[in-house]
Amino acid sequence: MTRLFRKLVPFLLVFTLVFSACYYQKNNDSCASHQHTFSVWAVVKSATCCEEGVEYRACLTCPFEEQRAIPTIAHTEEVDKSKEPTCEEEGLTEGKHCAVCKKVLLTQQKIDACGHNEVDDPERKYCSTCHKFLENPLYSFGVASDVHVKPTERFADKTDTKANYIRALNYYKEKDADFVCVVGDTIWNGGDGVLEQDESNRCWLEEVTLFSSLNREYFNNEETGQKVYATTGNHDASLRGYSHGAYGLNEKVTYYKDGTMSGEQVWEEVVGTPLNYSFERGEDVFLFVGMYFWNYTSWYKDDNTENWVKQKLEENKDKRVFLFFHLYMNNTYDTLIGSQATSGVPTGLTIGDASRFEKIANSYSNVIWFNGHSHIDAGLENNPSFSTPNVYKKEQSMTMVHVPACAFVRDLNQTQTNYFRNYEKSQGLWVDVYGDRIVTKAIDFTTSKYIDNTTYIIKT
Repeated sequence: MTRLFRKLVPFLLVFTLVFSACYYQKNNDSCASHQHTFSVWAVVKSATCCEEGVEYRACLTCPFEEQRAIPTIAHTEEVDKSKEPTCEEEGLTEGKHCAVCKKVLLTQQKIDACGHNEVDDPERKYCSTCHKFLENPLYSFGVASDVHVKPTERFADKTDTKANYIRALNYYKEKDADFVCVVGDTIWNGGDGVLEQDESNRCWLEEVTLFSSLNREYFNNEETGQKVYATTGNHDASLRGYSHGAYGLNEKVTYYKDGTMSGEQVWEEVVGTPLNYSFERGEDVFLFVGMYFWNYTSWYKDDNTENWVKQKLEENKDKRVFLFFHLYMNNTYDTLIGSQATSGVPTGLTIGDASRFEKIANSYSNVIWFNGHSHIDAGLENNPSFSTPNVYKKEQSMTMVHVPACAFVRDLNQTQTNYFRNYEKSQGLWVDVYGDRIVTKAIDFTTSKYIDNTTYIIKT
């Protein structure tokens, strides 16, 4: 054993010396006794725009290896667009950030809002830059007329007046109108010729029910108080018991619902309001006068109706009153309506309800009377000035406001003999109420935009 150990000692000594030299070389690249042969640099960790990377290489003939840092790479710039300031909102300068690490490379700077350029007119108070009125209204409401809802499958004319009205209600709902006023002709009730008496009554009831159901489904809300207020026009006056196509009166009162209720009673039950009624909003009074007959010179049910109208107007003569009655006065919108002017309330007559109503209208300058019936396009392309007859007022009389039709809109300056032209158009009004004035704007329901040149400021 001793002899074997003596033989192994020289080998152990050589091994120790070689291992020590290699260890020294691995940890000291200044070793002069060994010339390293390196591999190519290999990436251990790639560099990013936030951190350095790492790469290494090793000697091919000994265990020695080394590593070094890889410099960070450049950021991937992405531009943050500038934003021009508006009258009310701040703007921003252009900025930059890295699309990879999201580091802000160039901080955007705020630009002060420009501020409104208020027109020097205390009665109008609006900005000439953004056209915004510079005070909040007390409340706002929508006005529609000539809705004419009907089942599309019943008539040869397939105009979808139901869809038009739903679009209008959705608009008012989305814009958060406090309420909506429909100034007559809520239904069609008729069609291809004169209907038989019983058929007319059936259609009338069906359409009034449809109109009421649309109000409940698309606008009315008991929690917020939003509600559609409606009154009757000449088409709705079929509640008297005759087809509108007859263009005459049927003195025989027809009863609905198996003879238990009259058409007037059914209207009140289904729609939720009587023919003539009023309500107050703040200091303002809203007055609705319904048509009981089709005839343009006689529409009151009886003298009690006229007495009620005069009493309400007299009681509120020192307040702002909004009156909703379907017809307009002839010789008022003549330049707008042209040949259609004769279908309004006849003026200068000495007979019937028309003569008495004309005297009432000429007696109360505190009243703003919304009326429809004409179906004329509110666009007024050929009459764009502020004095156009969408709003009409004689000295010491009511101010009359033309409400465009929700269905069957008529073009300007066209001789038109039916209701079906431009049936794809649908229009209405938006009304902002301020302390000393109201602002009315015509709406195109098909685009949900205001119609140019239809904004009117009515001092009250």
